[in-house]
Amino acid sequence: MALLAYLLYASHGGNAAALGALAERAKPHVEKTIRDEDRRKAALHALSRATKDIDALTGRIEKDLGRFEKLVQDYGSRPEDFDRLFETAAEADLRQADEIWKDRAELLAHVGPEEWSAIVAGARADAAEDAAKAHEGKTE
Repeated sequence: MALLAYLLYASHGGNAAALGALAERAKPHVEKTIRDEDRRKAALHALSRATKDIDALTGRIEKDLGRFEKLVQDYGSRPEDFDRLFETAAEADLRQADEIWKDRAELLAHVGPEEWSAIVAGARADAAEDAAKAHEGKTE
């Protein structure tokens, strides 16, 4: 599992925080898409919990990646060292994934399918715009 996390980390440009960026970008779209105040408040609360849990997961993954990197660089690392890291990381990943899944289910209990499509589309558009701006900044 830690190896999978490492691959995800590497595929996101070495920034594990990018894994939770879509959830963070969803907030303004929840605010403008869900018209009913009670459902909007409940959805925002669930989104906040999901974002915190995703942040906790990515923070822990970054620490695990640091431990993984140290093991790779240490000539004296043994297979048992890797096994121990992977085992503890996998257990923690599963616990955190369960929490994120519960958060998502709570969020979706307050959001209709069309609303969800609009929220996700808006968050993705924001992410694409941010990526384009970042790219422009690098080429200037």
